[in-house]
Amino acid sequence: MDWNNKEEVLEAVKKDGWSLQFAPDKVKNDLDIVLEAIKESGTSLKFVSKRLKNDKKVILEAVKQNGYALKFVDDISKNDEEIVREAVKNTGDSLQFASEELRDNFKIVMEAIKNDAWALEYASERLKDDEKIVLGAIKIHGTTLKYASERLKDNANTVMEAIKSNGYTLKYISKRLKNDPEVVLEAIKYDKELYKFVGDKIKKQFPTVEEFLKRN
Repeated sequence: MDWNNKEEVLEAVKKDGWSLQFAPDKVKNDLDIVLEAIKESGTSLKFVSKRLKNDKKVILEAVKQNGYALKFVDDISKNDEEIVREAVKNTGDSLQFASEELRDNFKIVMEAIKNDAWALEYASERLKDDEKIVLGAIKIHGTTLKYASERLKDNANTVMEAIKSNGYTLKYISKRLKNDPEVVLEAIKYDKELYKFVGDKIKKQFPTVEEFLKRN
């Protein structure tokens, strides 16, 4: 590779953005080359010059191609609502790299879970206790209830929504609701093997799933 030949370098990064990691500093500081590299691979942002890594236009191109590029930006950019929104729209769980403030932003978190319900893991504690946020996640994948607040794991309506989405959610709900016959019945409709997660009171009364089904 002749790093002094711009056309040759442009062709190389168009094929493999990460080839930028081997480039000399002057190439990593060339806007044209950097833009082509991140269009091919957003995470090649990791290798660009400090000047361009702080360029909002460059950052936006990178996170639109791959939300994980958010990992390589500075704290100011991780707190930029436009940048973070574009990142989570592309890759929901890139929310983990956002600022604490934006992980507590309702619109940003909702955008993240629309892309990837499991992004709920990285929401603030306040939003893990927000019914709209949690419902948004569990309707996509019920077992994301795992990351909801203890209050919502003990909320019958929320739990039933989650179990209707995925019976394995039974594993993550409160002890109280693991002893609720209606909740348990809904879960084992999904898979009788889930009876192993029911509460002690029900197991004591009905040692086997067959006995439970006969009486419920």
